[in-house]
Amino acid sequence: MYLVSRHSFLRTTTALTSAGALVLGLSLPTNANPSDGQVVAGEATISTPTPSTLLINQHSQNVVLEWGSFNIDAGETTTFVQPNVDAWALNRVVGSQDPSVIAGALNANGNIAIVNPDGIVFSRGARVDVGGLVATTADIDNNAFMRGELRFSLPGNPTASVINEGTVSVRDHGLAAFVAPGVRNSGVITARFGTVSLASGNTFALDLYGDGLVSLAIGDEITEDVIDVATGAVMADLVKNEGTISANGGTVALTAATARTAVNSVINNTGVIEANSVGMRNGKIILGAQTASSRAPAAPRQTVRVSGTLSAAAPARSLRPTARPGSGGTIQITGEDIQITGATIDASGSEGGGTVLIGGDYLGGRQIDEMFPIGEDIREDYDVATATTVTVDNPTTINASATEDGDGGKVILWSDQATTTSANILAYGAEHGTGGFIETSSAGVLSLPEGYVSAGQGGTWLLDPEQLYVSNEAAVFGNTEYVDAATVENALNSGTNVTLVSSGADARTGINSQIRKTAGGNARLSLGSSGSVSINADIISTSGELDIVIRTADALEPFINGSLTGFRDGLLIVSDATIETNGGDFGYRGAAFQMTNSVVSSGAEPASDTRPGNIRTNGGVMLFELSALPTGSADASGTIGCNGYYQFDCGQASQVLDAGAGTIVFRQNPNATTTNPDNFPKIYVGDYGIATTGTLTLDGVNLRSERSTNRNSVYNIEFGALSLRNGAIIDFPLQDALGLEAFYTPVAVSGVSLPTGTYRVGERIIIQLPTLFTSPNSPILSLDVFGPSGGSYQIVGNELVIDYNGPPGPINLTFRATTFAGTSTNLMLSLNIQEAVTPPPVDNPPTLVGSIPTLPNAEIGAEYAITTPVLFADDNGVGGLRLGVSGLPAGLTATDNRNGTVTISGTPTTAGAITFTVTATDAGGNEVSTNGRFTVNDIRVVVIRPQDEPGVFVSLGFSSDQREEFENMNSSMSRLCEETAICWSDNVGIFRGAAVGGANVQSLASSREFWAQQLAGLTISGTTEVSTVLALLLTGEIYKGQLRLINSEIADSIGQYFASEVGQKALENQLKGSVTGGIITSAFVGFVADVVADKIGEQFGIPSFEWYSAKSGLAIARIGIATGQGGLIGANIEAASITVEEFVELDRIFRDFARDGGSSGMDRQMEHTLKIASRVSEILAQPGLVEGGDREELISFLVNEVPEAISNYREINDSFPAFVIGLIEG
Repeated sequence: MYLVSRHSFLRTTTALTSAGALVLGLSLPTNANPSDGQVVAGEATISTPTPSTLLINQHSQNVVLEWGSFNIDAGETTTFVQPNVDAWALNRVVGSQDPSVIAGALNANGNIAIVNPDGIVFSRGARVDVGGLVATTADIDNNAFMRGELRFSLPGNPTASVINEGTVSVRDHGLAAFVAPGVRNSGVITARFGTVSLASGNTFALDLYGDGLVSLAIGDEITEDVIDVATGAVMADLVKNEGTISANGGTVALTAATARTAVNSVINNTGVIEANSVGMRNGKIILGAQTASSRAPAAPRQTVRVSGTLSAAAPARSLRPTARPGSGGTIQITGEDIQITGATIDASGSEGGGTVLIGGDYLGGRQIDEMFPIGEDIREDYDVATATTVTVDNPTTINASATEDGDGGKVILWSDQATTTSANILAYGAEHGTGGFIETSSAGVLSLPEGYVSAGQGGTWLLDPEQLYVSNEAAVFGNTEYVDAATVENALNSGTNVTLVSSGADARTGINSQIRKTAGGNARLSLGSSGSVSINADIISTSGELDIVIRTADALEPFINGSLTGFRDGLLIVSDATIETNGGDFGYRGAAFQMTNSVVSSGAEPASDTRPGNIRTNGGVMLFELSALPTGSADASGTIGCNGYYQFDCGQASQVLDAGAGTIVFRQNPNATTTNPDNFPKIYVGDYGIATTGTLTLDGVNLRSERSTNRNSVYNIEFGALSLRNGAIIDFPLQDALGLEAFYTPVAVSGVSLPTGTYRVGERIIIQLPTLFTSPNSPILSLDVFGPSGGSYQIVGNELVIDYNGPPGPINLTFRATTFAGTSTNLMLSLNIQEAVTPPPVDNPPTLVGSIPTLPNAEIGAEYAITTPVLFADDNGVGGLRLGVSGLPAGLTATDNRNGTVTISGTPTTAGAITFTVTATDAGGNEVSTNGRFTVNDIRVVVIRPQDEPGVFVSLGFSSDQREEFENMNSSMSRLCEETAICWSDNVGIFRGAAVGGANVQSLASSREFWAQQLAGLTISGTTEVSTVLALLLTGEIYKGQLRLINSEIADSIGQYFASEVGQKALENQLKGSVTGGIITSAFVGFVADVVADKIGEQFGIPSFEWYSAKSGLAIARIGIATGQGGLIGANIEAASITVEEFVELDRIFRDFARDGGSSGMDRQMEHTLKIASRVSEILAQPGLVEGGDREELISFLVNEVPEAISNYREINDSFPAFVIGLIEG
């Protein structure tokens, strides 16, 4: 072994030509281990223990080494021994212009960076097993590296590459980064919970404390052909994965700078990339190239190709019985041109689907769609770059489904110009969940000629290009872009809500082929356009209710002269189409609605009905929201249908709106309303008109007959109930020349009167109206009421509602009935209203005017007195409040000071957290209560005479508000847990000290209460096959803080293990050597602790319970986790006492903890506890037994030490709720 001096080789860099690189690719150097090494920064020694082994012992946290060459031949091994897993060793090649070739083994417990400007090859058969790895052609400043700033800002050879054909493994949470102008992986890379990055670039930076991803330099470009240094060929793809990359629970990123030269693709994945979720840790896969907005202006199109497997799934529980289920992760693909062929993209999850983003996020990051808003929360909380074009072929499957429980995930396909997909896209929900969200959209063209798309029952599929046509043919109005009608039908049959929207300068949405829903439950079809919508084919449901919602622009596009034909903004056209919702609702909002040879209906169509088209809801709701007429538009040129400008037209001879037993509602579009009746939207009816046996509602619209002089026009509207709102009218004027006015005039009922009763001023009066009018020849259109000033009067249904605040006495009310013919009759009736009654005074309850702060803590045996602030006042102002207190511990009483306060005083005899209630009662018996809290601490030194063998117990606790400080302590505290298994406990926050004693400890009241509190509420679900295991768990011999994590899955797993042949054998072997006098020993506790720790670790999928080993299991038993008897039974448990060596180690750890900055009060308290327990251990020759001189020495020791410990405790008694040192005399 030798110490390397600190000096550096001088080096020059010569760029490889393509031809030179080809030669190198065919004859790579085959040197043995790295040679000519020098340390240029930091501390390290280099040695060669064997001819085939190179050993680097790194002494500083970071070190920089320069090598004449860095090659490892097959059969050779290079090993770095580093201070810790966070250490870094930079290895720079300065003495060669050849690529580095790693064909043997490279090992390190920390992080290794290899810098060779001419490239690096990990050959087939190479094996890299390190904490972390960076392999790059870019270099870094030594000073920056030593400071931990990983900015590789010095570019290497612009034609070089980094190639992996071997096996690279980094530790859990580690980093594997390959960065060069060209990068290829055809081997295996593994980084569980970590990050794998393949990046094409010249310079970059690493953020180890952020997302751990490679950040390429802004504006970086690949300007020359890149050579594959393993083959010598020009690389067709700047970043290519044709092998296997696995970072389960972590992140895989393939990224690239702008390619200035023409390449097949900047990123190409033909292999397998896995970043599956592990427990609650979701994986993430990122394929990110430059886009049209981020690449250099004159650079060619940046293409990303995907044909292999991308998996960020959360496996089903059935695959791993002990695994903790989770949701799917995230897969994100961005670039200018994205081409996906025959790929499998999986972000499914056993408890919820994940996220797949291809070409952008929801709506490409544009403003939320106002027609069918889904909400901002559907978007990620970061910006996603948008693609220019996206193409996904039919063999490809994209899955973001929930497989066992939870909601479906999110899948987005977006482009700025053109999206083409025939893929199978799934986002199913599972049990207790709903379907997910799928979007296939473009700011330009969308083509979906085939494929299968389903977001599952209750999920949503959004399509939002500039123009959208649903057809079974490719040629639609001269365009080749369309959405396959069968794909829409399949989605609706699966229960997916389908939203077809067009937006943009020339937006159009058209249904040109039949859509038939023939299977599944309820669903919704939404049609929208910032332009217009046309329905030229049938939309029919025969299975489940199909809600149909249609939105167009709020204002109709202006036109000049002639009929409105073709598309116009704000228009819905239904032409030769039948729409049947099978009980679903039909709704439209826009400027105008034009029907041609079509019917809006909801009842079953009669066999004799030969009308060419229908809109049916079969009892559902029909809602039409129409824009108001602009001022002065009545004489505007042009028509919609046959009846004028901005009008709803459904009255041609072959058209009808028929809701069956459903509801028909016409109202103004809420985005374009007017209060001027002359400008209300106008609705005309003809031969068939409008029919419903339910309710017809007109809200701010006018309904007119097309043939106003024909008395039969009245039969063009049929309804069960009529509701007119906001000035709406039905306008059927009849000419006097027909002599029909008297025929249609309503008649007042003779002798009718309002019901008598006690009606008072200031009280709402509701009267059931009798029949006031008859009108046999024309239905009554409206019934109005008028009364004197000082009141409001209205008729709601069949009830008269009056709010009157005028003078008492009789008032006259005038009722007016108006028929459809416009004729009316008045009827005057009177009503007597009496004076208002003054209510009796209210006896208000007392008022809570203050709160009880957290009171100072009390101590058992010490005087205590405290007075609360003023808590109550009497709202009636007559005084007489009486205050009572409940919930105080024994020894404390409360005094009512008769001024809204109470005084609590006395000498408490019971320890614990106290919650008491103060109740105020006034003269009327009204009560109001409030609660207060304080803690009674027990710091007594207890000496009792036992019935059994003697012993000593020591216990230290701290309150829950101290727990966070304790958990966040420095490395000394972490070492305490790792080396001794003494850790903070459950929600109560008890820190367990030493407990050594006999069975008689159960007779000590304070100790029994103390441990009973800790064991309270302890539950285990699931089943186990071995009762002994369950008993050990329940008695607390296995660390109770971890026991709370044992849910049904872990308990089942433990039971399955002990029921298996392997578990039974292990159990038998342990019991043979671990039972003394019929009592389970600490060795067996350690064995069970191992099993439980393994099962907990398996469920979480992380080695976080490694400290909970067999050694720790023994330590748990030895240092005294309480049993059901309140302490370890010292006489019957092997090695129950703690050895002096163990306590010396504990003492060192505690002192480190104190030195490193813990709170001084806790330091002193722990130190005293440790000192006492340590001395007790030295005195006890046998576990739990104290006899003769040893006993006297122990008593003397406690007498001298305990007062100082208690004195320290009193100084910090607000921090610690319990500190008990007990001596059991024999």
